Amino acid sequence: MNPQKVTSMRVSSRERIVEAARSLFHRQGFEATSFSDIAREAGIPRGNFYYHFKSKDELLLAVIERWQGYLREALQRIEAAAPDPLEQIRRMLRVPLEEAVTNVEYGCPLGSLVYELRKAEHPDEVRTQAVGLFDVLADWLAVRLEALGWTSEEARPMALRLLSRLQGAILLASAYEDPRLLQGEIDDLYDWVRTHTRKSQRDS
Repeated sequence: MNPQKVTSMRVSSRERIVEAARSLFHRQGFEATSFSDIAREAGIPRGNFYYHFKSKDELLLAVIERWQGYLREALQRIEAAAPDPLEQIRRMLRVPLEEAVTNVEYGCPLGSLVYELRKAEHPDEVRTQAVGLFDVLADWLAVRLEALGWTSEEARPMALRLLSRLQGAILLASAYEDPRLLQGEIDDLYDWVRTHTRKSQRDS
């Protein structure tokens, strides 16, 4: 058999496993998802799972890495579409609305995963990598806030404040099964950033 074809098949199986796990961890939760669930979702024999991943935590790290890639790609698309930092922030805040139905039904995939991992026994590396998903967003936001007039000391706490409000909005929208709560809070968040940006620029 052609070695390149074998490699391609292995990569394809691994990718299907990671993507299936990513989806199931969001919909069912990490602890509630079994190897059999993932194999069924990926459409592969269960035995193939162990060829690629020796443990569930090893798979979880691959899922987190996949999420990091998705986040960076989404942020790069925003940067390419809108050079203005305020408009970039507006577009970033509206990303949860692109999957509003899913977010309302299952909650934020990042927030839900990090919260679940905090309640269970997992290696420090896994929990650190999971929290790092929010670091990707916070670091990106902080750069834009600095461009809008905040100091470097102010920008990071402000970025975390924005993410906190966004996470809270997704949680309440899910709890009340009402995407309008998410829409309204995102609009208010953007107005808050725009208003405080003007104040920051006047004060500088």
